[in-house]
Amino acid sequence: MNPVGNANVTVTLQTERMETFDFVIIGAGTAGEGAANKARELGATVAIVDRRWFGGSCPHVGCLPSKALLHSAYEHRENAAAYDWPRASARRDYMVNRAPDAAEPDDGGHVSALERVGATVYRGDGRITARGRVTVTHDGVAHELAGHHVFVAVGSRSKTPDLEGLVRDPPVVERGSHAHARAAAQPARPGWRSDRL
Repeated sequence: MNPVGNANVTVTLQTERMETFDFVIIGAGTAGEGAANKARELGATVAIVDRRWFGGSCPHVGCLPSKALLHSAYEHRENAAAYDWPRASARRDYMVNRAPDAAEPDDGGHVSALERVGATVYRGDGRITARGRVTVTHDGVAHELAGHHVFVAVGSRSKTPDLEGLVRDPPVVERGSHAHARAAAQPARPGWRSDRL
């Protein structure tokens, strides 16, 4: 067994033929989708790449589920007997298009919309390998893409400035399997009780 990070490990990829596009877009969140749609509207050929969710984190684990849970907290406060956690969770899953037994939200609507306008969609890790060249890897396959323009739209991370007196609350929605444990380990805020949600 080779340890992770061993420089002597060789990974063999099956390489597909190079395809050329006017635009190769890495990142299929709001900015990437917007760029792809505008480029197609102007008649350009487009390849768009994302490793996880087409549509980005906002509709799947960020903005929409956060707001769905905030709405559910309001409904629970108004009538706790009628609006319990299973109902709140089901509403969140409905809002992000996730089946009750699915581990991940379904981004198929975003993929279909991009394909409908004529973009070529690649799910995998996109990496700029040379000027105007992007390699997309997934499942042991490498797709070589050439782009007259390469657009990087991989999103961002929130940062809380270090300002005296600024309260740092744990995130309401966070990616990762340990998010709840990290939030639970945070000291309770005065006047805030999770049992009221």
